[in-house]
Amino acid sequence: MNFEMLIGIAIFTDKALTWSQANEAIKIFARLGTPVPADIQKAFDNLGDELDEMVATAPLEVIVQA
Repeated sequence: MNFEMLIGIAIFTDKALTWSQANEAIKIFARLGTPVPADIQKAFDNLGDELDEMVATAPLEVIVQA
């Protein structure tokens, strides 16, 4: 596996974990009936869009390894 592939895996994994953690936090906000701050929701949505784009364009090896 080359260095470029390892960097891709690390970046994708980091973004996926961050998105997952933010998703859980948003669920807690919803369960408590507390509105999610707009900047947090926007950042969450943007990260989700980035992940969607990465999944669509990344080599299969990156997605599988991540």
